[in-house]
Amino acid sequence: MYVDKYTENNLSSKQSTRYYRNEWLVERGFHRFKKGKILTLPLYLRIPERIKGLMPLLTVALQALTLVEFVARHELAENNETLQNLVPGLPKMKIERLTVERLLARFDNLHLFVEENEALTIGRVLEPLTLLQNRILSLLKIPVYLCESSFS
Repeated sequence: MYVDKYTENNLSSKQSTRYYRNEWLVERGFHRFKKGKILTLPLYLRIPERIKGLMPLLTVALQALTLVEFVARHELAENNETLQNLVPGLPKMKIERLTVERLLARFDNLHLFVEENEALTIGRVLEPLTLLQNRILSLLKIPVYLCESSFS
């Protein structure tokens, strides 16, 4: 019987195995720092104050990526759905445990046109969104109109 030191609850062997197997989620954040989308290595800053200033920003970026992934996975699980066309080369493969990297990769083909004048800055996405991009935005509860029309 495993005793969780944080909650002081007794877990059955099945519960403790499930608890242990979910620890990789924490490690994924550190992996994103080392080899993922938020690379900190090699860190070419030499001034310690700059490194200390950069790391909290990278940590916030990591938390934002983790939140996006959590919300998308939660919404898919709530609706008992899967998404297709997230894996390059395998368009019919159904995914239920999304990664934020795969979600964001679906938006690589978009271009933003920005116009500025003294009073206003207007941005416009040039390409129409695909059905998959619309679905990803709806999973994340982001209004689609933010990407389809001009905004300021």
